[in-house]
Amino acid sequence: MHKQVDINLPPVRAAYGLDLAGGFAAVVRARKTRSGIQNETLLEVHTDDLKSALTETAQRIHAEILFQKAILAAAMPVQDSMARWLEAPFPSMAKARKVLPSLLDIQLPFPLETCIHGFPYMDAPGSGRVRALAVAAQKESVDSRIAACAELNVDPQCLDHEGLALWTQSVSEKPPAQGLRLVAYLGTDRTVWVIGEGDRFLSAHASKIGTRELGVASPDAPHSARNEWRDRALRNLRAQSASHPDTAVSWYWTGPGADDKTLIGNLESLLHASESGIHYNTHKQPASFLARALAVRALEQREWPWNYRFADAVHPAVSRWRDRARRRTAWTVMAAGLALCLLNLSFGALSEIKNRQADHALERLAQSITGLPSIPRGQERVVVQRALEEQRGLLDPFLRAFDPSHTVTLHDVLRRGQSGGLRYESISLRADHLLIQGSADDWDGCEGLADQLRNEGWTVNLDRQDAVAVEHVRFRLTAGRSS
Repeated sequence: MHKQVDINLPPVRAAYGLDLAGGFAAVVRARKTRSGIQNETLLEVHTDDLKSALTETAQRIHAEILFQKAILAAAMPVQDSMARWLEAPFPSMAKARKVLPSLLDIQLPFPLETCIHGFPYMDAPGSGRVRALAVAAQKESVDSRIAACAELNVDPQCLDHEGLALWTQSVSEKPPAQGLRLVAYLGTDRTVWVIGEGDRFLSAHASKIGTRELGVASPDAPHSARNEWRDRALRNLRAQSASHPDTAVSWYWTGPGADDKTLIGNLESLLHASESGIHYNTHKQPASFLARALAVRALEQREWPWNYRFADAVHPAVSRWRDRARRRTAWTVMAAGLALCLLNLSFGALSEIKNRQADHALERLAQSITGLPSIPRGQERVVVQRALEEQRGLLDPFLRAFDPSHTVTLHDVLRRGQSGGLRYESISLRADHLLIQGSADDWDGCEGLADQLRNEGWTVNLDRQDAVAVEHVRFRLTAGRSS
């Protein structure tokens, strides 16, 4: 899974990308539209006076940043930073985040405390290990890069990793194909090689040999800058090819030097003489490619995002934006709390009105039942119960008139006794109790009477005695039912 990091940038609808290389500058403005991101190249110039060339564009950028309409992103050169894959020997992401700084510290040639570092990407491929891409740069190098930009009157809020920017933009403009991909940025003062497979970044490398040296060196000289450049490029490529044997390589040219078709042809011939099987391509508008990549990444903030400007190096405009965001959050919470308090007060007042209305309705109902002119509040139920009890005593004679007659029950008992050969000695009948004593011709003679009473809803208990001195079986039947 992707580890989305907070790169300390406000959400905006436009972003500027700035590529600065000795004597060359490119500025691209990326803007969000309904149809996607549109890129506009504002500046692409070779000059020894970059400050003057950037003046008008820098003023436009500063105005948009001031009103929080845009952000500016520049690159931290690969030669001043690093990107390396690390593996934590357990599958837990939480544990990996704790030990990855220690694993990175071992790989660095300088103490971890002196650098700005982070992990733009983490995943657990299912092998019981966590893989993470670590990036780092010394604080001194970051400060120097910010100072170099300040000398040209530009102050980027985002200082991205140059290798990651080149890689993600190349994959975006030219979808991944089978085999290795090498993105070569050919600048005036440096060359950057970024290598990956499919859409996965593998490594980034840099050389201080740029078009200035490559353009004047003789391609046939055994120790020329071109030969040194070629050896370095192929060494980086073969280091990855060793783990990916028999894999095709797609080479993509970018950077201001990629516009020089003669130089590119010479370099491809030089490479082909030592390494075959490489397919060469050139990205569209290669001179502004890095600036375009930086602008798009700062605007989207989604694919392997990174920004070296955080903690002590955070941009003042970003700090102000984050402070305002926190204040807006605090005001929102305060407003929500105030609204909740007002709602509670309103609800309480409404509840009080409803309760008073209910009390008045209850009092009127109690008065109509009892006939009393006034009833103390809270005593309505007690007073009504007492009144109903008094009224019930007066209504009992009328209610009893509708109760079932005992005569019917007695008639059924006598009729059953006559048909079943029963001899009754005594019968006691009340509304909820019946007692019959007598005798039957045999042991089962009184079962019919018991079943009849059960069917009528009585609970029957039948006691019988064996005939001893007489031939009849004596019985005692008690029955009851709830009123």
